[in-house]
Amino acid sequence: KSTSSLAESVPIGPKSARQAAKEQEMLDGYIRDFHKLQNATGFGAVNDMIRKFSEQESRAEKSTTQISQNESRIQELAQMKTLMTQGIDSKSHLSGNSDGMKEMEGLARNLQSRLSVLEKNKAQRDRQDSAIVNAKAGIGHLREKLSILPDELNVDNIDSIQS
Repeated sequence: KSTSSLAESVPIGPKSARQAAKEQEMLDGYIRDFHKLQNATGFGAVNDMIRKFSEQESRAEKSTTQISQNESRIQELAQMKTLMTQGIDSKSHLSGNSDGMKEMEGLARNLQSRLSVLEKNKAQRDRQDSAIVNAKAGIGHLREKLSILPDELNVDNIDSIQS
């Protein structure tokens, strides 16, 4: 092709009024959608919404990890309880001498302290279960609110958006 025909096919100069109007219409649509999202979520900026969304996901993951650790600790303590109870039962069959009684009382105190730790761990796990449920509900709520954004923003790809 000659340079004159290339120059004719490449628009040079300012945008046409039609292009400018189309771009302004798209911008107005984005602004409208942003204000809807802002009103629905109470956040002032998209980055705030994304940060909150990310924080809730990481908090839910951490809680899940802690719950599994606590469950394994609870199992260990339950096994220790069983072993101590068996030890106390076997000691109770011994004669009533004072040394055997002192050892049995020590084992009983140890058992009680371990039982209180077990109950404390169970209560902590219950609180963490509740925190996970709340975090997941918050994530679901934000996903619903973010679903009104246009596809061009693609909020599922958080890594591509920079603060």
